[in-house]
Amino acid sequence: MSNTISLISANPADGMSKFLKPPKLIISSLGVLLVLWLAVAAWLCMGLDTPAEPTPAQTEQSDSVPQQQLIEQVRRSLPITAAGGIVVWLVTAIGVMRWRRKLRDKLGPAIAKSANEVKALRLQLAESRGAVEKRAGEVETLQQELAAERRKAERSVREAEANVQDRLTDLTHKLASLESELDQRRKNEKNLSEQRLSLESSKTVLELHVQERTLTVQQLQQLRELILNSAGDGICGLDLNGRLTFVNPAAARLTGWPRDELIGKTKEEVFYGNNHAPSATLPGDSDSPVFCRKDGSRFPVELVRTPIEEGGRKSGEVLIFKDITERKRAAATLAQKMAELARSNDELEQFAFVASHDLQEPLRKIQAFGDRLKTKCDGLLPPETLDYLDRMQAASARMRTLIDDLLTFSRVIRNSQPFAPVELGQIAREALGDLEVRIERSGGRVEVGELPCIEADATQMRQLLLNLIGNALKFQPPGGHPLV
Repeated sequence: MSNTISLISANPADGMSKFLKPPKLIISSLGVLLVLWLAVAAWLCMGLDTPAEPTPAQTEQSDSVPQQQLIEQVRRSLPITAAGGIVVWLVTAIGVMRWRRKLRDKLGPAIAKSANEVKALRLQLAESRGAVEKRAGEVETLQQELAAERRKAERSVREAEANVQDRLTDLTHKLASLESELDQRRKNEKNLSEQRLSLESSKTVLELHVQERTLTVQQLQQLRELILNSAGDGICGLDLNGRLTFVNPAAARLTGWPRDELIGKTKEEVFYGNNHAPSATLPGDSDSPVFCRKDGSRFPVELVRTPIEEGGRKSGEVLIFKDITERKRAAATLAQKMAELARSNDELEQFAFVASHDLQEPLRKIQAFGDRLKTKCDGLLPPETLDYLDRMQAASARMRTLIDDLLTFSRVIRNSQPFAPVELGQIAREALGDLEVRIERSGGRVEVGELPCIEADATQMRQLLLNLIGNALKFQPPGGHPLV
C-alpha cells in the first residue's frame, strides 16, 4: 500500500490507473483458494467412492448402517459446499471490484487536481531553475563587468598619475615663464619711466591742442548765440538773484527794451514794470501770465521756466516766452462762434421737440379714423380699399415711430450731462434686464464679455446699447435664433 501511495505521489495519473485496476495477487489468491477447495471436494468424493481394502475390523464396521448413512450425507453435502465456495468467491470478487470502482470515483478528481498541482509545481520548479541559471549568468556578467571596471579604474589611475606628472611639468615651465615675465616687467617699468619723460616733453604739444579746443568752443559759443538770436521766441537767462545775464533779439523786440539795457536788470523791472507786481498765474492755469513792455503796454505770453543746474546745484534759470495775443484773439472769436452755435442748436432742439409734439396729433387722428373706418365698414369695402387703408395705417405708424425717435433724440441731447466714469458692464446688464422679455420671445442669446470703464454719458450709453441689441434681435431671418 505504501508503494502504491508513493507511486501515486510520484506520477498521479499512472499511479491512479494502476491502483484502481484489480491487483493480480488478489485474483491469483482467490483462484488458488477456489482450486484447492474444488480439489479437496473431489478428493473427498473419490475417497468415499473407492475406499482402501478393508481390514477385518473395518469390515465389521462397514457392515453397520449408520456409517453408510454418514458417508452418504457427506457425499451429498460436497457439491453444495463446492457451489457455496464458488458463490463466496464470486461475491468476494464482485465486492472487491465495486469497492475499487467507488474508490476510483471518489479519489479521481482529487488525484487529477493533485496531478495538475504537481505539474504546475514542476513548471514553477523549471522556471525557478531557469531564473537561477539566468541569475547565475547575470552574476557572472556582473563579475566580468566589475573586473572590466577595475581594469578601467586602474588604467584611469595610471592616466591620472601621468596627468599629474604632466601638470607638474607644466607648472615648472610656467614658473620659469613667470620669472621671465617678471624680468620683462622690470624692463617695461624702466621703459615707462623713459616714456614719462617723453610725455612731459610733449606737454607743449598738448597745450597747443588745448588752444585749438578753446577756439572750437568759442566757435560753438558763437553758433549758440546765432541760434538764440534766430529764435522767434524770447529767451532770457537769469542768475540766482533773478538778474538777466543774456537775452536774444526776440526778447528785446517783445519787451521793447534795447538789448544792452536788459543785461543786469531784474525780471520784475523788465517784465512787470516798476509800478506792477509780478503776476501770480503760471503756465497751465486758465489765464496766461501777462508781461509789460517798456512803454507800459501789456500782452499775454506763454511762459516756460527751465532751471540751470551745474554739478547738481541750481545756478539760474532760462525763461522762454511767446506773445500769444493773436492766439487769445482767435480763441475769443472761436468761443463767440461756439456760443452762437450752441444757441442755434438749442433753438433747433426746441423746434424739433415742439414740432414732434405738434405732429403727433394729426397722426393719431389718421390712425383713429382709419381704425373706425375698418371697424364700421368691415365686409362692405372691397379688398383693394382695405389694402389702401392698411398701407395708410402702416405709413402713419412708421411716421409716428420716426417722430418718437426724434423726440427721444431731442430729449437725449437736451438732457445730456457732463462726461463721467461709466461702467459699460453695468450699463449692459441693465439694458439686458429691459430686453429680457424680447430676448425670450425671439429665442436668442446675448453674451456680454469684459467691458471697460469709459468717460461718457450713462443715459446715452444705455440708449445706445438698447438700440444695438434690439436691432440685432429684430433683424434676423425667419426661424433663426439670434446670438449677440
